[in-house]
Amino acid sequence: MPFAPRIRKEMLHALDRFIIPALEAQATALLTATPPFDFSDVSHQVLQKEFLPDKPFAPLQIEESWPDEMVMATHAPTFVFAYEGTCYERVGVTRAVALSLAPAQREAANGLTVLQLEAPALLCYPAYTLRSLGVPRPENAQADGRALGWKLLPNKLLIYLNRRGPIEEVGTHPLEIEGELVVQVNQLAVQLMQSPQQSHIAQQQYLVLMQLFRDHLLNQKPNIPNSSWVRPENYLPVNTANLSPKNQELCYQVIEYIITNLHNPLSLQGIAARFGVSRPFLNTLFRTSHQTTLMRYVTRMRIEAAKKILQETPERINDIASLVGFTNASSFSAAFHRQTGQSPGEYRQAVKRH
Repeated sequence: MPFAPRIRKEMLHALDRFIIPALEAQATALLTATPPFDFSDVSHQVLQKEFLPDKPFAPLQIEESWPDEMVMATHAPTFVFAYEGTCYERVGVTRAVALSLAPAQREAANGLTVLQLEAPALLCYPAYTLRSLGVPRPENAQADGRALGWKLLPNKLLIYLNRRGPIEEVGTHPLEIEGELVVQVNQLAVQLMQSPQQSHIAQQQYLVLMQLFRDHLLNQKPNIPNSSWVRPENYLPVNTANLSPKNQELCYQVIEYIITNLHNPLSLQGIAARFGVSRPFLNTLFRTSHQTTLMRYVTRMRIEAAKKILQETPERINDIASLVGFTNASSFSAAFHRQTGQSPGEYRQAVKRH
């Protein structure tokens, strides 16, 4: 991608100038958003004592939002390394989580707490922990912080930059870092963070992780993953009322596979075989959940991804066609026109005018 090298360059600058030196000096505050929720190392304010209402989690859904409290939960452990200025983060506790705590922990916990992360500071959110939404918040009106964030997936990390300005919060597209060693180092560091007696070892472990980040960025030149081009509201099921929990989970697994493999050839037969179901069953599942066949759904997601790339990059039409899985620019343009009523070039010009 044209701007992946720019993001990579900015990440290397943040690592070399701020993050690695702070970890070398053992000067980073380490926090985890897990019981007993000890945030004494940073300034913080309780916004709400009452625990937040429970919301159901779909098995592989990207996020569930609590808009009124401006917090969300993600399906993967998430990390925020505030490396410059001040970053504010909200941590939420639901009623179900509160009930699972020991009485003393429950008494000490709060429904919603805002943390003031003065750089350098690292905050870890385990999977399904409530955390800040990426929108402006009242408490950051005077702040201008910068952070490096990453999500820990089963076999890779998605790493991105985030700027917390006085008006808006802006994050870059993530870069994808694959490698068993990187994931294992991150997992070990999380375990060490949960023991105050081992905080200095955790800092050393994160120093190793950041050096691995740096080496990967220098030597591998990662690109932006396909999943970054499709917004969650565009691909989540529109109707799950008639699906069993097992079929809901299958639906999310198939969706996740499609979104992360848009650039590869995809077929109904191949996807059905991968998940061990029949082609008619898979088509029926998508007719129920999305009111369309599976392959029409695949095409729709490819066009949604293409629209984002057209909006945000100067990529050539031929290259965009390849990025989202079309064999050539002609078939891409024809599918794009059928879905939007415009050619890719017309769509890009219309976006620029507005």
